[in-house]
Amino acid sequence: DECGVCDGPGAIYECGCTVIADGECDCENNVDDECGECGGSGGEYDCGFGIYECNEANCPDTFDYCLALHASANLKSFYALPSETSISEIMSELGDNVTGVITEGGACQQISSETWIGSQCSLLFEKGYWVIMQEADELCLQASIPVDPSLVYNLHAGANLISFPSNGSLNTASAIPDDIENFVDG
Repeated sequence: DECGVCDGPGAIYECGCTVIADGECDCENNVDDECGECGGSGGEYDCGFGIYECNEANCPDTFDYCLALHASANLKSFYALPSETSISEIMSELGDNVTGVITEGGACQQISSETWIGSQCSLLFEKGYWVIMQEADELCLQASIPVDPSLVYNLHAGANLISFPSNGSLNTASAIPDDIENFVDG
């Protein structure tokens, strides 16, 4: 027959002479992607921060929040960020009242209205920041995606300026994992 089997039944299977293999979804050896589409490329809806889902409804919930800022230097963490993380965009509502943002290993300074320069002009979930203000104000962030709870902080010897991954506070003994407490000083 056409399958090369003497007196065989012929091309009677879904793929002619063979069946679809276990785990595959068609005769071209494709598999279902995470969206259930045979041979699909997976989540194509961009939720932000490199998160792709099958549809917008599967994206992480976003929320709005505000941070109180006083005149001078403010040590802040961003436990949720909008998809646009440039300092110029996030700090725009503060106008000329904010003069700079400093983090470990980088800084960004507003040299004139809406003109920012520096070595670190985007906010990152894992970093802590000093936000430099001329007068007290409030910074509000809309449609922010919360930090991934599985975020791993890569710490080095010496001082580390890292974020706190949620709203609120914890005592030090609860916040630092027991297996690294002996390595933390200060």
